[in-house]
Amino acid sequence: MTTTAKTIVLTLGAVVAFAALTFLMFSFTTQVEAYSGGAKSVGSKLEVSIADSGRVIVRGAEVTAVSDSVIRAETEWGATALTWNIETDAETDFVTKHGSGSDLDDIAVGQYISFSGMIDGSGTALTVDADTVKNWSLESGYATTTKAELRAEARAEAKNGWGKFMSNLAPFNWFKK
Repeated sequence: MTTTAKTIVLTLGAVVAFAALTFLMFSFTTQVEAYSGGAKSVGSKLEVSIADSGRVIVRGAEVTAVSDSVIRAETEWGATALTWNIETDAETDFVTKHGSGSDLDDIAVGQYISFSGMIDGSGTALTVDADTVKNWSLESGYATTTKAELRAEARAEAKNGWGKFMSNLAPFNWFKK
């Protein structure tokens, strides 16, 4: 192989390696951004189901207000948002994401919940008489997790994960020696 051919092969190899690293970097960043916010960041999915009978199941709603026995929450798809008024009473079951007991006082603005019950068709707002409310942001130890805390944790994990990824690449290990 001639010197010119070797130079071309080495140059093409360097370009391919750079392109692969760039792709990995953007791919990793996209995954972190998807993880760092929303219902998925606490293990829930976003879902709204209203049956003909009026039975409602909503998963991954973000709490926007809590007062007395009413929780206000939103589900968002892009620019479209549904606002829910969730009415609770002594019969409403409150649970954490791992199934342990909870109550209305443990729910805070910025947390993610799922709820089920019957829709109250007497008003113009989407109101549900809840029989169950699951707090996805609340661990069984009652340590609340807000949206801001989740984002900070995801960013820290991403930064740490990217550092681990880079340190496992052979060329970057050369600089450690």
